[in-house]
Amino acid sequence: MSLSQMLRKALKSKSKPSVSSKYKVDDDERQLFAAISDGNFEMARILIEGNVSVNCKDSSGYTPMIATCRMLKAKDSNVKTAAIVKFVTFLIDRNAFLHERDILGKSALDYSNENGGREEIRQLFHGTIQKSLHKYL
Repeated sequence: MSLSQMLRKALKSKSKPSVSSKYKVDDDERQLFAAISDGNFEMARILIEGNVSVNCKDSSGYTPMIATCRMLKAKDSNVKTAAIVKFVTFLIDRNAFLHERDILGKSALDYSNENGGREEIRQLFHGTIQKSLHKYL
């Protein structure tokens, strides 16, 4: 059994649902944000698949989507844009909220645009928003 399979099994055995709060971030959520900031998107994916809410917030109001799009800004980051785009796609597929804002009033798209306006991220967001609109029209 591989390490990722063992982690998935251990996380799935947890029965408590992830509860998000403005003031308290549980250990699983803390691990999720640490994995994202380290560029360890495989661990972040495992945590989300193991019932950590894709829309949880940390104490700064960052969602996993915002935290990921902020990674584009890190000039010293060795995380490749392709890995970030792949993880953003995963978050979108898991129904991550695109319009959530942090305590500074910025959304994930705002951070993406500030960081060179990554076209791939804009296209993903635009396509997702278009699909959502078509459901209601």
